[in-house]
Amino acid sequence: MILSNWLICGRSAAGKTTAANVFASLNYHVVSAGDFFRSLVRDKTKAKSKLELLNLGAEFMTNYGSGELTQQLYLKTLSNKPNVVEGVRPLQTLLELKVLLNAQVIYIDASEESRVKRLTERDHLSTQELEVELSHPLEKSVDTLSSHADHIIHNNGNLQLFEHNIRQLILGNRNDQ
Repeated sequence: MILSNWLICGRSAAGKTTAANVFASLNYHVVSAGDFFRSLVRDKTKAKSKLELLNLGAEFMTNYGSGELTQQLYLKTLSNKPNVVEGVRPLQTLLELKVLLNAQVIYIDASEESRVKRLTERDHLSTQELEVELSHPLEKSVDTLSSHADHIIHNNGNLQLFEHNIRQLILGNRNDQ
């Protein structure tokens, strides 16, 4: 049985981290693009807001480009386990990692209503912070990634159903190879 590498993408609060946690429970090595950006923050004692991380990501892309992001994320996948890279947003990085890792792409889709509810409950965002995050250019650019996905999973239902669907996708893929 051959285990595939995977890339997970989607908009904020769609369920990317939850999906990555399902992979981790099945012994996949998880690399988080968000964790990479958090690691760039010198003062690790100060929590960074979602908006600050979005802006840090945009600044990194302006200064270094998608090739550097691809290289940094790829270096984190050098593991003896199958890999899943979660939170990939720039299209060029997604396409390059897909080739380098021979990976399948999962796009996690969720309605704006579901995402707003999660962002409000999970991140305790104010109405103004929520509007700024949802209209951020990086957030808006994510929708183009869905056309490059091998699988699209909708996450508007309950958590158990979503986790079940991710698990079935992974296990079904193992059986197909």
